[in-house]
Amino acid sequence: MNSIMTKNMEVCFLCGSRKCIEIHHIYSGPFRKKSTKYGMVVPLCYECHRGTNGVHSNRAKMDKLRALGQRKFQEVYPNIDFLKTFGRNYFYEETELPSLDLEKL
Repeated sequence: MNSIMTKNMEVCFLCGSRKCIEIHHIYSGPFRKKSTKYGMVVPLCYECHRGTNGVHSNRAKMDKLRALGQRKFQEVYPNIDFLKTFGRNYFYEETELPSLDLEKL
C-alpha cells in the first residue's frame, strides 16, 4: 500500500517502533477507499493504533493526524478539493496549521 505521508511503511509513523505494525487509514468509514486511493495511510504500531492512548482511543490525536494528512494532501494534490473529497476541514483555525508537530501527537 502506498502512502504520501511516509516512504517507510515498516516503522510506526508516530513512535518509530517496528513491532506489530498495522496500516491506519487516516480517513475511515465512507472515506476509507479514498484514503487508500490517495495514499492517506500510515503505518502505526499496535499501541499507537488501537492501544490505550492510540489514535482510535484519542480523538485529539486522531484529529491532529487528520489535519496533518489534510496538509500533505493539499501539497501533493493541489488541484483536488480536499473538502469535496473527504467531506470535512480538519483545520479549525488558520493558526493551527503550522503548529502541527508529530512529537506532540
